Amino acid sequence: MSAVIDQSRFPALFSFVSWGIDMQLGDIRDMLRLPMFDVGLEAGQNFAATTSLVNVIAGASVWFYDASEDGLSNRGDRSRRYRETLEGYWPWDTEAVDSEIGIKVLYDHVRNPLAHAFGMPGLDEGTLISIAKSPLTEAQIAEIDHAETRPSWIGPTMMPAPSGAPDRAYFVNVPALYWGVRRTLYAVLTDEQQLPAADALAQSLMRSLVHPNASWRASGSAPAGG
Repeated sequence: MSAVIDQSRFPALFSFVSWGIDMQLGDIRDMLRLPMFDVGLEAGQNFAATTSLVNVIAGASVWFYDASEDGLSNRGDRSRRYRETLEGYWPWDTEAVDSEIGIKVLYDHVRNPLAHAFGMPGLDEGTLISIAKSPLTEAQIAEIDHAETRPSWIGPTMMPAPSGAPDRAYFVNVPALYWGVRRTLYAVLTDEQQLPAADALAQSLMRSLVHPNASWRASGSAPAGG
């Protein structure tokens, strides 16, 4: 993903994405190839892959959308930023639901339950989510990585389930979710209105990491990263 950033104009942002985001997308690509029964990897990593993908959206909404040090520390504003990032950058024109429903599904029924409640629905609201995922080949993943338009074979990200309770059950398609996340990242990382502030925030992070009195040095360990 770092390849979409003009390194000569936004060197800090390029380094940040290359160091921290490309690695996470690489992890997700490996999970998309599972299960591999022939080598004893029988788990599909459905929840793990989906959790990682919706967390990438969260990260993009903080580090790349209206980026600022104040925004980074203001945790009470995270819901708005997440929703606005999806509204502005997700490829809604090829989804089976509109943006209002899609944002509610991705944030309220996928991201929040996976982060806070084992992916289970609340007792009061009770919307069920079924996460669909089959193993992909390297060629299929490469096609998703480079596709500017949605590959027809992956289908939409969210589909209402044929149930008797409208808006109470959805299927979430992990390969389509991966494509949507990549297109969202591409859109925000090529938005000229967002890039200067995102680069400045990345510069602040880099300065804090290399500072001789950085907090992580006190423990004798380096910060996480690829």
